[in-house]
Amino acid sequence: MISLWTDFNALSETDQAWLLLADGKPLVDVANVLSVSRGDRVRLFQDADDFHVEAELDFGAVSPPAPSPNPRWFARIDWKTRVDL
Repeated sequence: MISLWTDFNALSETDQAWLLLADGKPLVDVANVLSVSRGDRVRLFQDADDFHVEAELDFGAVSPPAPSPNPRWFARIDWKTRVDL
């Protein structure tokens, strides 16, 4: 499962994580290299020693307050999978 960094303080109104980085690079720039697809499960984290949570990747319009441009990669968080470290 791919791990992606996100800012949990910058989620959309519907808990969509739209700021996604893979090894410090925006997901949009490395999506082809990583061969990600809509519906893929990923692990999201912000601080490596805090917690992580699983999410489902999607591509499209994101709820506010995500900045334009839309469409973009985002992840729908599944809070039931949260693991405190």
